[in-house]
Amino acid sequence: MALEGGVIVLSILLAFAIDAWWNHRKERIEGIEQLSHVAAELRLNSDMVRSKIEILQIAIDAASQFLSWMGPEPLEKDSESVAHQLNVLSEIGTFSLVRRAADDYLAAGRESTSRDTLIRESLSEWYFFGDRLENQYTILRTEHWTLNDYLNRIPVAPALVISKANPVMAKHPVSKFPFDQYALLTDPVLESLLANYLIRLEFVVALSLKQQEIQTNLLDAIVAIVPD
Repeated sequence: MALEGGVIVLSILLAFAIDAWWNHRKERIEGIEQLSHVAAELRLNSDMVRSKIEILQIAIDAASQFLSWMGPEPLEKDSESVAHQLNVLSEIGTFSLVRRAADDYLAAGRESTSRDTLIRESLSEWYFFGDRLENQYTILRTEHWTLNDYLNRIPVAPALVISKANPVMAKHPVSKFPFDQYALLTDPVLESLLANYLIRLEFVVALSLKQQEIQTNLLDAIVAIVPD
């Protein structure tokens, strides 16, 4: 009878052990799968940030060149060149990181290991800089809006002339109002707005490069666990 009781207890303990092993294995597989999704998401974000840096650098170069034209005695530039430059320096678009897979990984309740803790800490750092980058891009968009609002309110720079440099406006009517490039190039208020915009562009690019560095290090750590 005692033997039978021992066998029953052993069977129960064995069942618990198998169940615990299976749950641990299942959790590990799910964790690996979630990390593979995070890795794919990081690659997507890296491509997005890289593309955005290229776009912002074009705007930086255009803004810097425009400022070099300005002054009490500006360089002689035709209206088409000035309008084109204003259009180029304002084409920055919007920006936000993709975080769904990272959210799912961080929200999952699982037994913490040293490896999992390291990934979570790295993801937290990535989140911190990602939030900072998105916030700074919002500020950049505010500077962008301020600049465009000023240009839209002064009669010497009809918006239709500036936007005509954009290919999407090719099929639409041209402005019949005069475009005074000399007045723009000698406008100290416009110079100040452009300088503020340029500073913000440079700052966002610097943050974007830091974000890329963090993403690369995080991706390398994940790939070491979940190889391609």
